Amino acid sequence: MREFLKGLELDQDTIDTIMAEHGKLVTGFKETAETAKTELAKRANISPEDLTALKTSVTELQGKLKAFDGVDVEALTAKLTEAESKLLEAETVHGTKLAELEADALLRESLAQIGFSSGYAKKGIYEDIKSRVKYEGNALVGFDEALAELREQQPKAFAEEKKPKDEGAPHSGGKEPPKKEIPLLI
Repeated sequence: MREFLKGLELDQDTIDTIMAEHGKLVTGFKETAETAKTELAKRANISPEDLTALKTSVTELQGKLKAFDGVDVEALTAKLTEAESKLLEAETVHGTKLAELEADALLRESLAQIGFSSGYAKKGIYEDIKSRVKYEGNALVGFDEALAELREQQPKAFAEEKKPKDEGAPHSGGKEPPKKEIPLLI
C-alpha cells in the first residue's frame, strides 16, 4: 500500500499519516466485527447456519476492506475532482477552438465569392470583417452589414464588377469579325 501512495508522489510524512489513520480504521472495523460476532453468538434465537453465514459475510467484507489498505480516499477524491475539472476545461477550450475554426472557414468561403483588387486588399478586408462579425448558429452575424460598409469606405479594395455585354451586339466595335477563306483541297 505504501508503494501505491509513493506512486502518487506523496511525501513520506503524508504517507505515514495516511497509513496510521488507515490502521485505526481497520482496527476499528475488526473490533466492530468481533463485537458483532460476540453479540450474535449470545443470541439464542440465531441458528448455527445463520451464524455461519454471518461469519462468512464478515470475513468477505474484511477481505474487501484489505484491498483499500493505505488508500487515502480523500486524496483520491481530490485528484478525481481535479481531473474532472481539467477535462471540463479541455472540452470548453476544444469547443471554442472548433467554433473559431468553423467561423474562419465560413468567412473565407464567403470572401472567396467576392472579387478583390489584390491579395493584400483581400487580407485586409478579411481581418476587418473578422473583427466585426460574430459566429452564431453556423452563421456569420453582421457579415453583410460589415461588407457593405467596407465597400463604401474602401471601394478600391474591391475588383470592378464586369458589365455584361449586349447579347445582340457583334464583336469588337460593332463590326463582324473578318471571314477567312479556306481553300478546298480536292
